[in-house]
Amino acid sequence: MKKEDAEFEAWFEDHGPSRPDYIHSIHESAASIKHDTPMIRDALMDIEQRNNARFEQALQAMSYNAATVNARVESLLKSIRTILIFLLLVALVAAFK
Repeated sequence: MKKEDAEFEAWFEDHGPSRPDYIHSIHESAASIKHDTPMIRDALMDIEQRNNARFEQALQAMSYNAATVNARVESLLKSIRTILIFLLLVALVAAFK
């Protein structure tokens, strides 16, 4: 054992809590941890479920937005195609006049 460890042990024996108090404190802490662990686990599971629900809502919103953008792009492409066909017809009519 190192000299510092021995000095600490001696100081702790003189100034620290008595062994029965120290052991009782450890048992109380262990009981508190054992009592709180299920509540902490339940709270973490609740947080996880809420985060999963928020993530699911965000995915649904992104999916809706993507579908909306896709529909608008398709509509725009159809409009461009219609305009190009009209311009081609105008050019053909002008070419044959």
